[in-house]
Amino acid sequence: MSDQSFTPIQEVGRQQLIDSLMQFETSHSATLIKGIGDDAAVFRISDYLSGLLSTDSLVEGVHFDLVYTPFKHLGFKAVTAAVSDIYAMNGKPDLITVSVMLPNRISLEMLHELYAGMHSAAHFYNIDIAGGDVAPTLSNMIITMAAYGTAGSERVCYRSGARNGDALCVTGDLGGAFAGLKLLMREKNVWQERNDDQFEPDLSGFDYVVGRQLVPHARKDLIESLDEAEIIPGAMIDISQGLANEVMYLSRASGCGIRLFEAALPVAPDTRSAADELQEDVDQFALHGGEDYEILFTLPERDVERFAGLFKDFVVIGKIVPAKDGILLQTAEGEMHEITLPG
Repeated sequence: MSDQSFTPIQEVGRQQLIDSLMQFETSHSATLIKGIGDDAAVFRISDYLSGLLSTDSLVEGVHFDLVYTPFKHLGFKAVTAAVSDIYAMNGKPDLITVSVMLPNRISLEMLHELYAGMHSAAHFYNIDIAGGDVAPTLSNMIITMAAYGTAGSERVCYRSGARNGDALCVTGDLGGAFAGLKLLMREKNVWQERNDDQFEPDLSGFDYVVGRQLVPHARKDLIESLDEAEIIPGAMIDISQGLANEVMYLSRASGCGIRLFEAALPVAPDTRSAADELQEDVDQFALHGGEDYEILFTLPERDVERFAGLFKDFVVIGKIVPAKDGILLQTAEGEMHEITLPG
């Protein structure tokens, strides 16, 4: 038995894991501007143009369940997850590559459906699928997407640019994807309990939240509107792991505190209805539900009203405060609570 220590991966938080890997970061290329620690790596193309590169993996049994996920929807979602990282750097995606690890139970027809969904997404985002790899696996299916994009060198946004007094903004609404996931999981459990091949899931009235889970859309419209308004946010990050997680990442990278206003969190009526159906707290969906692929960003107060005149689908949910003030959620009653992640 070796005396070398053994730390199980599941005992290490995601951020701690990334931090531990940063010791292996290289700096051999003069073109690399930003490596590990943001939504995408940034490298120099010219004095005026930066390249953006990101990688995203979806693992069966962790990120998707083929019991209730159509292959075409899965293909669209995989592309969305990849390009969202490029948008979160205030960039525009140009192309992706796709690698798929396939167990024997996946047929050629299933794979064609997966790629049909990817091509539908590629058309929606106006990007190219430039190649990739297909390989066998003895375990679960894995989809890995690499996305390449560009941004004007002065327009690239990092997680580290938030400044004291900035408004904290978010696009769209929150918690819908998680609500959809909870409903799909509920119906899967009922199907398994009944062991009935004729079972029909009861999802009537919940098309919106189920769609948010199965076919999410990345916010290319935000990037286009920021460009049109000639506004550059201070900091940006996409909401793939839940608002609370992303707020903590942004706070850490920018060295700032954050005050969130619970009453301002945008939640769709359909998400509230789903939470009521499930008898769960919709605010927890908004704070901790992942895979919304909305964008969290900061703006100086002077730019908020001007941008709101052009782009309607965002709200101010908080503000940037000094680091010593921490990360707090202010309830509608004015009480302050420290934001923590569920165990």
